[in-house]
Amino acid sequence: MLTNLVNKTNIAPIEDKVNIEYDVFINRDKTVSQTFGKLIRQARKDKDYTQRELAKLIGVDYTYLSKLENDHAGYPPSEEVIGALALHLDLTQREDDLRRLAGRITPEDARVFEELIKKYQEMPALLRRMRDEPDFAQKLLRENRQIESEENHR
Repeated sequence: MLTNLVNKTNIAPIEDKVNIEYDVFINRDKTVSQTFGKLIRQARKDKDYTQRELAKLIGVDYTYLSKLENDHAGYPPSEEVIGALALHLDLTQREDDLRRLAGRITPEDARVFEELIKKYQEMPALLRRMRDEPDFAQKLLRENRQIESEENHR
């Protein structure tokens, strides 16, 4: 069940009368229901581009664009592809959201990581352990969600 509206942004008006809104919701288990692929597919359709047309504009093969739209690319798109998609789909104000949804680190994320590493010298070791031990990472994330939930109910 969708419980929390996270980010609602008006994107470029179409025919000067209708604003299209792209909503990103978070479910109770804190998973994002909007995906990179769903977002770019809807934006492409709203702009009346075919996959071939958009692929040509952003400089990729249409089969790769199809994989991106179906969330089956196997790896995050490059910064250049994300930027080109944002530009041609009028999503430039949502470029950081696109990066996050695509699995890329945003400039803000990089700054936060740098600050944490400077402040907590054991942070790199913790991140490596989370990478190497998915069960440990899931446990930390569950505990964090529980703490946040308890804090929100106070």
